[in-house]
Amino acid sequence: MEWPKVICCLQVYDLYGVLVHQGHSMHSGHYYCFVKAPNGVWNKMDDSTVGQARTRSVCIRIAAATASRTH
Repeated sequence: MEWPKVICCLQVYDLYGVLVHQGHSMHSGHYYCFVKAPNGVWNKMDDSTVGQARTRSVCIRIAAATASRTH
C-alpha cells in the first residue's frame, strides 16, 4: 500500500511521522508515535518498545483523528 501525499494549503507534503494520543484529555492518557524509516517502513514507537507497523494502521489513526476534528 503506497502512502498518499498530504495536501495542505495547496502544497503537497510527504508524511514521515504521526503522534497519537489515547486518553480522555491532553492531561492524561498515553502518547506513542509512528515514524517512517528511510526505507519506507513504518515503525511504532511506544515507550521502550519499537516494532514495525503496517501502513494501514497509520492510515487508520490519521483517519480517526481527522474525523474527530471535523465534528
